[in-house]
Formats: sequence, structure tokens, C-alpha cells
Amino acid sequence: MSVALAVACMAGTAHAQQAPNDEFGIERFRLAMDGSGILDVDSATIPGHGSWGLGVWTGFAHSPLALYDPAMEQAGALVGQRITTGLVGTISLWNRIQLGVAVNAVDYQASTGNVDAVAGADSLQSAGLGDLRVAPKLLLLGGPLERFHVSIILGATIPLGAPGGYLRESGPTFMPELAVSWGGDLLRLAGNAGYRLRQKVTVADLVVDDEVFARAGLALRLAGTRDDVGTEIGASASVATALDPKANATAAEVMLGGSQRISRSTRLFAAGGIGLQKGFGTPDWRAVLGIRVQGIRGDRDGDLLADRDDRCPDVPEDRDGFEDRDGCSDPDNDGDGIADAEDKCATNAEDKDGFEDVDGCPDLDNDKDGLADDSDKCPDQPEDKDADRDDDGCPDPDGKVAGRVVDAEQQPIPAATVVIEQLDRTDRKPIELTVADNGTFSIDVSAGAVKVSARAAGFQPGDATLKVADGEPAPVVIALVRIVRQGQLRGQILSFNGKPLAATLSIVVGAGSRKATADADGFFSIDLPEGTFQVVIESPGHVTQRRSTSVKIERVTVMNVDMRRGR
Repeated sequence: MSVALAVACMAGTAHAQQAPNDEFGIERFRLAMDGSGILDVDSATIPGHGSWGLGVWTGFAHSPLALYDPAMEQAGALVGQRITTGLVGTISLWNRIQLGVAVNAVDYQASTGNVDAVAGADSLQSAGLGDLRVAPKLLLLGGPLERFHVSIILGATIPLGAPGGYLRESGPTFMPELAVSWGGDLLRLAGNAGYRLRQKVTVADLVVDDEVFARAGLALRLAGTRDDVGTEIGASASVATALDPKANATAAEVMLGGSQRISRSTRLFAAGGIGLQKGFGTPDWRAVLGIRVQGIRGDRDGDLLADRDDRCPDVPEDRDGFEDRDGCSDPDNDGDGIADAEDKCATNAEDKDGFEDVDGCPDLDNDKDGLADDSDKCPDQPEDKDADRDDDGCPDPDGKVAGRVVDAEQQPIPAATVVIEQLDRTDRKPIELTVADNGTFSIDVSAGAVKVSARAAGFQPGDATLKVADGEPAPVVIALVRIVRQGQLRGQILSFNGKPLAATLSIVVGAGSRKATADADGFFSIDLPEGTFQVVIESPGHVTQRRSTSVKIERVTVMNVDMRRGR
């Protein structure tokens, strides 16, 4: 499906024998008058007095004038193929006026498809001259070194070639338009808007009459281009529509192109475009190729800036994207004392802070800890990001816990597990580690209260809480008590007549003693380590008894006692 069509719509067979009127021009591409324009969009700037320019282009357009049936299906093209050549020339006067002329010639054109419905279509002229365009431009706003300009262009065309063949207008036309433009070091913008007055022509259902038109374009000089070798890409969009509602002739087209400077005054360019509406003169697609030559009067250094506008008329502008409109070479754009050729950041000044000051780049974060140097108390030492005073940019001196895990005899317990809990830091998870063979361990922690827990097989767990200061070791020794494997002594205390007695049992264990108490039913039990023990049993109103008994590990020893009354 085509997206770039021009229309000469047919309402039906009633128009099949209508004689054609082919005295109107269909060439909508017009090359910008000078090199400051963008493709087909004229700039508002005026070069210095006496500056001149010439441009030659040739282009191919596919189906710029098509026929459609009532179902809006393309039946053919009155002009299906066209090759056009154009010439433009300008000269600037008094720094305020530019005189421009342009002329087009059709080198070849032909009809395609079924065009029998329009009588005479098969006699299309294959070549001929078009119109002469005269376009004086007057600067209204903006100076030589300013970026924004506004001008008025009072364009007009005069037919040159033979009538017919859609080669030229049927008479003179007048095209006043307003041009605005903005030029930066790398980016340029331009726009035109105007009104075309022309004689009214009708062919089939197409009405060619006065129309309003607008164009807009942007151009970008590719980064890294310098001096007289510059590459630029540009894009433009154009639209034109008749004010008469019967003139069904809205045309719209977009183009994309590029240019390459091959000398200080010569530039090659090429572009391609597609149509967006079915207005006459809008092709399915077009391609353009050309060359421009620009001459600047009074340009001693040959940098294409007139001496009157050139702050350094004897030193050519380096055209590196930095202040390229003043005419001065900028060997050190950012003024940091490092030549651009050696400066990795030619437009950003080195900060000269004693850190990597020879690369030409400002080092806003020397230690690369994410905190800008101007708010970093330690710009050359990275923040340790440990959730402890992380906003000052300084690594926080850690405290240290250094300890040992030992048994009751102060002997190291190898392979003991130690868990460190930082009590003042709820955002920190407990740290678990294993002690060395000599029972020692060491770890950095944040300052504050720390709980150290230790555990080992065969020992009861132990812990200690201590205060840790910044940059200072906190010693700790955790002594674990060995777990003793035990047996059990149990039994019942009865009177001689078989009644249970409340009694107290005292058992000698090493240098001390253990006690057990019989309950109301006379039963007692006590866990004891393996060994033989002396047991003293006492009950009020009964004679005290002494027994010797042995306990085995993980065994139960039963000792039942009968007590007689006594004092």
C-alpha cells in the first residue's frame, strides 16, 4: 500500500472524455536557497554582504500525479516517473537582504498504468523547462552572532517553458512567507509558513487553486566532526492545502537526508522522502542528490564566516561544536588548561583537586562511593556502606571482638561455634563463626553493645555481653561447663508398718553434697554422676539411717528404705 500519492480523482465515466488541462506545475520539492537551509526549508539567516552561493540538484519522483477510481484505488499515473534538475543561486547585500533565484527543468517524465480515462494523457510532454523562482529575503530580527533569526521571503514564479505537461504554472504565482530559524553549535532548526497565489486550474475532479503551505526542518551535525570535514543529517516535513473546500489537493511529505563537506566551500548532499497525503505533486517516494558551493566575501581565514562577523578573522574556526559562530579556534573549550586534543572531557573543566587532574575530566566523586566530593568529608576514601554513618563519606573505624572459648580448666575448646549479635544495630543479622583450633576468634563489628554466645558438643552453652568502642579490640573469654552423663537414684521411704514417710536424703558428691526430698507418698528421685555415694536418710521421729549405694551412667538405681521409730 502506497503512502505517498498525488490525486487527480475521477468521479466516473461522465468525465472520461473531458479534455485535460495540464498547465499547472506539480513539482513540490524546492531546494533551500542557501546552505544555511535544511533540505527544502529555507533559513532566516542572511550571510555577510557580498556572500554568494550556488546549488545544483537532480531528483527522481515516483507517481507525483496519480489517477484514482471511485473506490480510491490507483488506476494509473498521469505522471508516473519524473526526473528533474534544479539550479539555485543567491547573493547577500548589506547584511540584511538576500536575493535568490531558482529554476527547474524536467529531464524526463512518463505516464504509467491505465490513464485512458483522461483524453490526451498519452501525449504527455517528456521534458521541458519549468518556472523561474525569484525569492528576495529580508532579515527582520537577529544579528550575525545571534542564534535566532526571523525573515520574510517575497517569492514569485514566472513560467519559462512551453505550456502543458504539468511542467510549469499556467501563469505567474506569488508566495510570501515567513521564515524563522535557530542555530546552535550542533543543532539547527528552521520553519517556513506562507501563502501561494496562483491561477485556478481544473483537471478531472482536481481543483488547483491558492493554498497555504508550511515547512519545518532540523539538522544535526554529527559529533566529532571538525574544521572543513563536517557531516550533517537533516529531516524536514512539508504540507500544503488549498483554502477552497472544492480543491481536494492536500499534500504532505517528509524527507530525511545528509550532507558532507568536501572542502571549505563545497558540500555534497542527498535525501529521500515519502508522501503522506494524496495531494497532487506528492510522490509515492522521491530521491534527491546535489552539490552546493558557498563563497564568503571578506573571509581571510576561509572558515566561511565573513570577517565582519569573525572575532578572529586570521584564525579559522575549528568547528568542534563549541562556540562555532564566533570564528575563533577554541583549542581548550572548557578553559581548564588541557588542550582539547588531550582532554577526555573537552567541554567540562577539570576540577584540579589533586586527583587524576591530567585527563581533563572533573572528578566529582574521587573515591567513587556515590557521594559528591563537595559533600564528602573523606573525598579520597570511599564510604564503607555498612549502615553506620554512611552519609558522611568516610569509612567508619570498626571495633573488634577478640576472644577465646575454653572449658572449666581454661583449656581451649576447638570447633566451638560463636554467634555475634550487635544489640544496638537491629539492621544487622547475627554473625556465626567457628573458633580456631586454639579456641580463639576475632571479628570486626560496629561500635556498641555486643552479645557473644558460644556452644560446643558436650558443653552447656554460654554467653557474654560487652561494649565495643570504635577502632579498639574488645577481649572476651567464654568458659563452657562440660555436660556430665548421669544416672538416677530413686526409691521410697516407709515406716516399719508400711506407711510412707516424708524424709530428706543427703548424698555426698565429691567435696559437697546433694539433697533429695521424699514426697507425701515417700517417693524420691535424684540424678547423679556415675559413682558410689554415702546417703543419709532423715525423717522426723525416726532413727537416721546411712546407706552406701552405686549409680551407673544412664541406669536407674533403686533404694527403698524402711525406718523405725526412735527419738
